[in-house]
Formats: sequence, structure tokens, C-alpha cells
Amino acid sequence: SCLGHKEFRFLLPILPLCLCIAGDLIAYELTSYSKRKTQLSKYKSVAGFSFLIIPNLLSVLYLGLVHQRGPLDTMTVLQHDTQSHKSNVLFLMPCHSTPYYR
Repeated sequence: SCLGHKEFRFLLPILPLCLCIAGDLIAYELTSYSKRKTQLSKYKSVAGFSFLIIPNLLSVLYLGLVHQRGPLDTMTVLQHDTQSHKSNVLFLMPCHSTPYYR
């Protein structure tokens, strides 16, 4: 979608349909891959799967290790600072945006 404002709650209902369509296409490609005899057609299939897998792996690594890492690092620093001496911390944000908050 090219819309500027996307919300996950609006996209969530169509996610199962998209996964079914994608799974059907992948299953079709895998069965046709096993039936192919020429080396060129097998090379095209491997290149196509690599084209799909590599960007997904890169995005998983980025989103899992780097993206929005700030709240976790901030809470670690605050934990070490508050253990050394008694202090109070005031969060001016919703509670779900700060991990380890009691």
C-alpha cells in the first residue's frame, strides 16, 4: 500500500489470506522445481528463492537486533544507576513503551 497512514490493526485481518496465497505459490514452485530437468530452470528457481530469502533475513536481523533498541538500553543504564544510589525515575510515556517497568 502507498498510504501514508498504516495501522497494524487494519492490516491484521488480511494477513491470513496473504499467507495462504504466498504459501500456495511457494508450494507450487517447490513441486515444479522437483519436476524440472534442465539446469537453467533449476538455477532460475534457486535465484528466485534467494531473491525472496536474503531480504527477509536482512530485515529480520535489523529489526531484531538494531531497530528500536533504545528503550532496552535505557532501562539497563537506569537499572545500574538506581542500584548504586536511591533515586526516583519518572516516565512521561505510556507504560508499554518501557520494558521491565513495574
